[in-house]
Amino acid sequence: MQSFQPFTINILHGPVVIRDIGPYFLAESQHVLARSVNAYLLVGLSIFGITLLFFGFYRILMHGEEWGVIRGKMLKIFFGTLLAVWLFYDLRMGSEFIRNVAHDHWNYIVPPAPEKDFRDIGNFHEFAAGARKHLEGVEQYELFMRDRWPFFGMMRYETYPAKPNPGEPSSDVWLIYDRKDMRVSNDGRLMLSGEPITEAGEVLWRFDPSSFIFRGAYTPS
Repeated sequence: MQSFQPFTINILHGPVVIRDIGPYFLAESQHVLARSVNAYLLVGLSIFGITLLFFGFYRILMHGEEWGVIRGKMLKIFFGTLLAVWLFYDLRMGSEFIRNVAHDHWNYIVPPAPEKDFRDIGNFHEFAAGARKHLEGVEQYELFMRDRWPFFGMMRYETYPAKPNPGEPSSDVWLIYDRKDMRVSNDGRLMLSGEPITEAGEVLWRFDPSSFIFRGAYTPS
């Protein structure tokens, strides 16, 4: 299962009547944060249906009405209520889809390339498109991102045949994306949290202050 992220659509928790945070290792990323309103709606519909049934029996026993007539009225009322709830959910989901489309339009489609912001990955696609041009002839590179997932896997596709190195540094090409703790020092060395990790080198391409490509030999600490 995919971890809970903004705009996640492939994890749809069902109604929660009793809290259950699930397995320990998923507790922080996938557990339901609160009781779902679906629990109240579905339990309420069940109680409404049972109450309607008892009301029908009451009308038959106390007023002598025919079962066929009562059954037809009860079914119309019950399924009419279900239809109203379904329409409510359809309007709710439809408004959410429209809001997401509007969000993507004004934050990703309309702005110029450096300012594009796509949901929870920001301007990553623009960075990857620019970086690809500077990796011709590079077999492997070091990749430092704000988060390993999903950027590491995406960069394997975006920059192929150049590949990010998953192990200890072995390349002199460094791709830095959205790392405010990394910079190039005055003497031309790549710094990580204030400590140099390469020999003096050069910036091959800069996307923004915290995203760039650097070339310099790794210096183990």
